[in-house]
Amino acid sequence: MEGPGRSNNKIAQNRLEERLLSGGITTSAFLDDLRRLELESPTRDAAAADAGTLGGEGVRARFVNTPQYFDYCNLLSLSLFHCGQLEAAMARERALDYFSQAHRWASEAEALSAADTDYAQWTSYVGATEAYFRRDEQTLRELVERLEVGDNRTITENLLRGLSRRGEPDYEADYSRFPQAE
Repeated sequence: MEGPGRSNNKIAQNRLEERLLSGGITTSAFLDDLRRLELESPTRDAAAADAGTLGGEGVRARFVNTPQYFDYCNLLSLSLFHCGQLEAAMARERALDYFSQAHRWASEAEALSAADTDYAQWTSYVGATEAYFRRDEQTLRELVERLEVGDNRTITENLLRGLSRRGEPDYEADYSRFPQAE
């Protein structure tokens, strides 16, 4: 069931998509407005609608071979990642699908910005989260080592620790920005 906020966001996203496809808004303005809508949705409810809007072939075609393609890939990766987090919070198996798609788009964006080490950090973080849900401790461990000290490294270390203990993901138990005891 959709709440009024989610419904209003979807209406706004549909209007944005129509404007983009008709040439009534630039690709940059489109991305800025989608980001704004997601930020206005603190529970990440807009993420699924953003991912659906961005994943449409007509929208994607507007960005391919443009200077905004990196931003498009980045926002799609972020939206899919937030969808994965929502699914993980409800202990749904679909979370892995979203994290895998988010990692694919993050990797594509990273390829477009080879010199951007900050973006490589995002790609590693998303990949580590995907590895966690795949129950792939080795890949998760390797990706944790690539991350610089900070929240994302702490979170992935916690994911690794929890997966190592249980052999199964429990995102709610393991996701934390604070170090967990050994």
